[in-house]
Amino acid sequence: MSSPTREPPAPLLRRSSVFRLTLVHGGLFALAMLVCLAIFGLVAELVVRQQLASRVEEESARLSAVHAARGLDGLLEDLAGPAKDGLFPTLLDGRGRRLFGALNVSPGARGWITPASPFDEDEPFLIAHAQPLGPDLLLVVAADTELIYDIREMMLAGTGWTVVVALPLALVSGLLLSRTVLARIAGIEATARRIRAGAALSSRIRRSRRDDEFDALAGEINAMLEAIEQLTGNVENVSIGIAHDLRTPLGRMRNRLEELETKVDPAALQPIQQELDGILATFEALLRIGQIDSGSRRAAFVTIDLSALLLDLADTYAPVAEAGDRRLETSVAQGLTVTGDRALLVQLFANLIENAIEHTPTESTIRLTLAPSTGERSGMIVATVRDDGPGIPAHERARVRERFGRLDGSRHDRGNGLGLSIVDSIARLHGMTLSLEDAGPGLEVKLELCPTDGTARHPQSTGPDMDATRSGATVAG
Repeated sequence: MSSPTREPPAPLLRRSSVFRLTLVHGGLFALAMLVCLAIFGLVAELVVRQQLASRVEEESARLSAVHAARGLDGLLEDLAGPAKDGLFPTLLDGRGRRLFGALNVSPGARGWITPASPFDEDEPFLIAHAQPLGPDLLLVVAADTELIYDIREMMLAGTGWTVVVALPLALVSGLLLSRTVLARIAGIEATARRIRAGAALSSRIRRSRRDDEFDALAGEINAMLEAIEQLTGNVENVSIGIAHDLRTPLGRMRNRLEELETKVDPAALQPIQQELDGILATFEALLRIGQIDSGSRRAAFVTIDLSALLLDLADTYAPVAEAGDRRLETSVAQGLTVTGDRALLVQLFANLIENAIEHTPTESTIRLTLAPSTGERSGMIVATVRDDGPGIPAHERARVRERFGRLDGSRHDRGNGLGLSIVDSIARLHGMTLSLEDAGPGLEVKLELCPTDGTARHPQSTGPDMDATRSGATVAG
């Protein structure tokens, strides 16, 4: 199918695999940072706990030695001295009464315990060690664990900032990287679209100075295009050469047959002349297709009133359709212009109308329409040639657009199978989208093309001349 000249919309970033991969990479990076922060926090907390436990053990051992050397009075005197930063000793008697300190500890506590802070219920728990100094004394030394909770809060804050900073950075880097990659891909797509739309195969993808993987891909595609161009050129040269070389002797043969008409029964020569005319028409069509596919006619494109052109064709073919007991109807919006080759556009629509007249039964209706497109394709022009004949099966529609492509049932009919091939070549030259669709019954040939100003406007219903609609036995709408 031919491509319209209007550029397709740029791919959305959310559809870009590069953008998605960058976001995934950013998310994984943020997750890795969170895991590292968690591990760091756990290790830091473990180290702090070990340091606090060492201080508690050292202070417990020192106070136990003081009690052993100086007794209870000496221990109380030592405890009443300058306090050590971050350590909170408490001394209990056998009944659980506090002789010194403020920790609420059970008299039966032994080993490592975690009593609550005596200063504030909201304060964190303490890490403490309970050691009996005899049957009636219990020494408890506690350390403030606020540093551990500070580390946890720092880790939580770091986690939050990691999410706040890493994800936006991943988003921004994804946008920048995606735009860079998509710009390179857009160059490749633009070249492919130009070639598909009928541009010469000599088009090549630009390469940058970076010599990266995109340049390597561009080099391979350019090499492939060069090989295709060479093969296509060889095939076209052979076809054109055969057509040129055979057209001349066949033309001379036909001239000699005309000379023989005075000597031989003309009725006997007529079938031969008809066959020669068919062969000459085939060669003319092949040469025409080769000329169209070369793109040389694009240089002569001018602005054409397509509405007037189709109405003129309708006036021309209305008597032909009526003579064959068929009905030609038109509904053409006025004032729609395109850029193209007038002679080729005439041939395109003439071929479609002639095919519809030839391949439909009597009393069939053929409808020619031209109007601005609506919906998602708003801004384009749509021309259709529709009939209510037998139509073309869906699996045959691609083949009838090929050179010499014909339906199996029409192999023995007159014609060379190049009519729709010429239509397809002209459509591609003008950047049209050509489609064959089921008209239920019949066939609808739809052509979508871009107007001269790039936007087709719906005509306002301000008068009878704004929309040309003809009706009757010859031309109707």
